[in-house]
Amino acid sequence: MGARRRPLNRRAVARLRAAAGGAAWLGASPAFALQPCPAVSDDAGLFAFLGVACLVLAVVAGSAVPWLAYRRTRGRSAALVVAAMLLATVAMLAIWAAGIWVWGAWAVLRC
Repeated sequence: MGARRRPLNRRAVARLRAAAGGAAWLGASPAFALQPCPAVSDDAGLFAFLGVACLVLAVVAGSAVPWLAYRRTRGRSAALVVAAMLLATVAMLAIWAAGIWVWGAWAVLRC
C-alpha cells in the first residue's frame, strides 16, 4: 500500500503560506511596473532633492563608520582592529546600498 501521509503542522502551514505570499508578490511586481505614471506635480523637484540628500547622507554616514571604528579600536589587539574594520566595512556598504535604494526609489524611479 501507499505511504500514509501525515497532516501538516502549524509551522508547515505557515511556511507554505509565506512561500505562496512571496510567490504572489514576485508575480505581481511586473504588473505594478506597468501602471501609468501619476500626473507631474509641483513637488517633483522636492522629491528629487530629498532623494539626492538621502544619497549624500548615506555616503557621508557610511564613510564615517570605518573611521569611527578605527578610532574606537586604536591601541587594541590587531585581531580586534581587523574584526572591527571588517564589520565596519560591511556596515558601510549596507548604509550605502540603503542610500542608493532610497535615492533610486524616490528620485529616479518615481513611477
